[in-house]
Amino acid sequence: MPRHQNIIEHHFNVELFHSNDFASEDPIGWITVMDYGKFTLREKLRENNLQLEERKKIYEGIVNAYEYLGSVGITYFDLK
Repeated sequence: MPRHQNIIEHHFNVELFHSNDFASEDPIGWITVMDYGKFTLREKLRENNLQLEERKKIYEGIVNAYEYLGSVGITYFDLK
């Protein structure tokens, strides 16, 4: 899959199954292993030292990444 600069690289997913699902047919969830970020967007915005142009650039990066995911068939719902 092509890479995009605004998307954190994930390394692998681990599927979780109920202990009675011996055939591993119906996952109840998964864990995604990704690179660790040095800070969160919330932390950066709370510092309150980003200029308007920097905030716009962050917003545009998020929108571009979201649109890219859609273009490769991935629907992302965790937008908070």
